[in-house]
Amino acid sequence: MEVAEFSAALAAEVEEREDDEDWEMEDWGKAHMVRQLKTAAPRASLKVDAQKAFLRFVDLPAGTVYEAVDLTVGVE
Repeated sequence: MEVAEFSAALAAEVEEREDDEDWEMEDWGKAHMVRQLKTAAPRASLKVDAQKAFLRFVDLPAGTVYEAVDLTVGVE
């Protein structure tokens, strides 16, 4: 699915918020996450489980362990 506009809008929202101190507790800083969103692939696959939907920008090998990052209200 095409997600370029979504990624760009989310990057702008994260960048505009005045929450830099909150990001200091995360493994990745706010500036790093904004760069990741701005340079994300324009297409992603959608995976849905019982409670959340996940956009995947790259294929992950089976069994890959990853951690979600809270980007904004309702978006990890």
